[in-house]
Amino acid sequence: MFRKEIRVQIRNRRRELSPQFQLQASKNIVSLIEKDFPSVFSRGTFAIYLTNDGELDTSALIKHLWKLGKKVCLPVIGEDGSRRMTFREYLPDSRMEENRYGIQEPAAENCEIPLEQIDVVFTPLVAFDANGNRLGMGGGFYDCTLREKAPRTMVIGLAHDLQQVDTLPAEAWDVPLPCIATPSRIFHFKQQI
Repeated sequence: MFRKEIRVQIRNRRRELSPQFQLQASKNIVSLIEKDFPSVFSRGTFAIYLTNDGELDTSALIKHLWKLGKKVCLPVIGEDGSRRMTFREYLPDSRMEENRYGIQEPAAENCEIPLEQIDVVFTPLVAFDANGNRLGMGGGFYDCTLREKAPRTMVIGLAHDLQQVDTLPAEAWDVPLPCIATPSRIFHFKQQI
């Protein structure tokens, strides 16, 4: 299948997931990381996304990070046309604004966190394969940003199990992921970004 067809098919499938299923998947991710990859939570500053369009629900993970006293930040898409995202701190009482895609992000008065200070980036994705190839929404925001991350920054894709496909047609600009977590399993791949 072509990338566009995969996007349509997987996005439709994940949108059909019930709120109850999403909530349980969100809780399962936290439990699985605690059990199988506990070093993740020893880090201090986390970038994560707010769930949109059927993506894996990050609410339990965000609450867990706050409970652990970790710094949480969200991506901000610039208005300058650049594909590079910045990150702003996200607190329970942060004032939020809607970006041009209708996604909530922290307003300008929230503290900006430089990418090199972020220890873990949890990234959304539409689909992934057994080689760690990631298919995003098509804007290239994460691919562009992840190329500039610090070598010590850990990158973990978050997905539902149904988002795994046999193989993805990868392009030269795609950034494969070293790790992807689903509600049932954590995949580790050889490549490092």
